[in-house]
Amino acid sequence: RNHERQKEAVVSTQSTGKIYEDEETEAILLVDAENAFNSLNREAAINNLQYTCPEFFKYILNTYREPGELHVCNSEETIYSEEGTTQGDTSAMAMYACGLMPLIDTLKEGTKGIPKQIFYADDAAGAGKLEYIAKWWEDIKKHGPGYGYFPKPSKSWLIVKSQYFEKAKEMFQDVQITDVGHRYLGSYIGSETGLSNFVNEEMDSWKKDIEGLCKVALSEPQLAYSAFIYGTSKRWNFVARTTPGVSELLRPLEYMIKEAFVPAIVGKQYIPDKLREIFALPARYGGLGINNIQETAELEYTNSIQVTASLTEALYSQDSTFEVDDRAHKEIMKDVDRRKQDHFKSAKLKIVAECTENQVRQLELASEKGASSWLTSLPLKEYGFLLNKQEFHDAIALRYNLTLTDLNRPRTCECGEVNNINHCLTCKLGGYIALRHDAIKETTANLLKEAGCRDVQSEPLLINITTEQFPGVLDAVRPGIYRYKGFESPSKV
Repeated sequence: RNHERQKEAVVSTQSTGKIYEDEETEAILLVDAENAFNSLNREAAINNLQYTCPEFFKYILNTYREPGELHVCNSEETIYSEEGTTQGDTSAMAMYACGLMPLIDTLKEGTKGIPKQIFYADDAAGAGKLEYIAKWWEDIKKHGPGYGYFPKPSKSWLIVKSQYFEKAKEMFQDVQITDVGHRYLGSYIGSETGLSNFVNEEMDSWKKDIEGLCKVALSEPQLAYSAFIYGTSKRWNFVARTTPGVSELLRPLEYMIKEAFVPAIVGKQYIPDKLREIFALPARYGGLGINNIQETAELEYTNSIQVTASLTEALYSQDSTFEVDDRAHKEIMKDVDRRKQDHFKSAKLKIVAECTENQVRQLELASEKGASSWLTSLPLKEYGFLLNKQEFHDAIALRYNLTLTDLNRPRTCECGEVNNINHCLTCKLGGYIALRHDAIKETTANLLKEAGCRDVQSEPLLINITTEQFPGVLDAVRPGIYRYKGFESPSKV
């Protein structure tokens, strides 16, 4: 669902940018409403839904015909929600959009389709000549409140081309005016100077996020990795897909990822350039999926343009009868996916050509089907998918034939041999011998729990503390287990 909403935002951003770049466009007015979703006229929206979207009407009627009960924490007080949509409701976006359709039609009739207008939730945009934008702005202030749409002038921005700046200042007294540009739906509309400032501002926020993940990686590298892949990285990916010409502006971001984040999650002080190139490959190609956004930004933008071309053109031409051609869209998606796969395949071939025979073999093993399932799975503790820092670092080291860290591991085995990867897996005093012992131990503990025995605990594997800090050592009295010459006895810490 989030992916589909993000796609809608991409379409709106690209359509608005295309309209602004039109030679006949003098300015574009970005309108934001005050407390939009909570202010929607619920009664009017429900009534209009039976005509604008009959298929959706019954569900909304059954959901919103009675006021919703909002319960206050630590209180018996109940607040009844009688206006707007309920926060967190999956149908809120669709209800809000359908509820504003009559307003959109009214604005279109009042200005005879000029200027061009685009609505994405409560973010409205009107573009064209200043005279028509002024009429559209007055109409939206006049008719909007009747539908629960209250435009807020202090949050509305008029982006005007430089030659019309003075004229715009005379015509618009109640909105913010700029000839540089302004952010719009996570992207930017305006001049190259404004775009550079926008990316730099976003960069500061992204760097703080990466710094936070680096701190998390000190104790939970798998959690930091998953948060980066499935969350944080999506922010600059969106900017790359919606904004052209940002690849060079993203260079400092890639530098921080290579020099700070990647070493933090793999437990190394330094990552060579060749290894960074491997890590940038998707997991299915033997990498970690930590994309080099500086290299792929233009590809992301080109693919985004192709995928959204039909919708963008419909919004640009203000086509109100547009229908999606599902077959053609699937073919476009296949073509885009093919282009992305070709990019990563060529990148992998380039890496292989410069690697040693052992490195090539290691990459082939990491690319086999199922070899990356542990890496791409969410770290859910309930299902045993959560790895501690030593397990995650060791898994990365085994995947890429790196040197194991010395954390909680002696350099020399008890048998006298050097404690390297191969010896850990083959030593008769440890390795798989210990694994078989632990398997019996865990099975016995689970059977005792199922039999109803209380306080059954398996001896945990303790990891040495490196940079972690805890609030207190004796903040709670908990039972501990101490081993004395082959037998165990409970004690108190």
